[in-house]
Amino acid sequence: MKRMTVFLATLMTSFFMVSMIAPLRLAAEVEVGPATPAEVRMKAWDHHVKLRESSIFKDVEWTAVGPRIQGGRIESVWSVKKRKSTLYCGAGSGNLWKSVNNGTTWKPIFESESTSSISVVTVSDKDPNLVWVGTGEPHMARSSIAGTGVFKSTDAGGAWQNMGLNDTHHIGRVLIDPENDDVVYVAALGHQYTYNEERGVFKTTDGGTGLGQMICS
Repeated sequence: MKRMTVFLATLMTSFFMVSMIAPLRLAAEVEVGPATPAEVRMKAWDHHVKLRESSIFKDVEWTAVGPRIQGGRIESVWSVKKRKSTLYCGAGSGNLWKSVNNGTTWKPIFESESTSSISVVTVSDKDPNLVWVGTGEPHMARSSIAGTGVFKSTDAGGAWQNMGLNDTHHIGRVLIDPENDDVVYVAALGHQYTYNEERGVFKTTDGGTGLGQMICS
């Protein structure tokens, strides 16, 4: 009986060790494929926009009725220097929110763009209508959502223009020069789990047209 007990204990220990090692070995043998190219993602977004505009439901206003899901993951909050009651709040899990009454009420203003994940929002000190947004939350987590570059608004979030860096996936910081709104710096993390060239610190001196200039990698 004692021998049988020892045998079973040894067998269970061996099984436990194999069950722990096998997944690790399998994971080491699995090769991570390349991320979906930025041009493919943007083409898919263009197709989505065409479908949305031709949909018979395009004029229907939808209301979420539940069940509720986790919101959370607030990445960036900005208080506008020349409009003290205006606040912007970027959520990594979805959308850029704006309040014009000191946070009493909020309105989503990034509803129709190619990504919903906001990593950083920055407003010019000189022009309160000039807003830059970086997309793709910077946290190294499986739940992190990849973005599609940086966006710019010249009417306080009424309309947005994608300024590029579509393949960066995750933007860490966006800084507007306090003396010159045309000078903007973007810190791009790049892909989280695969290699890519579009990462580093980028600079533009013409308001975004030449944002492809990398100054540090």
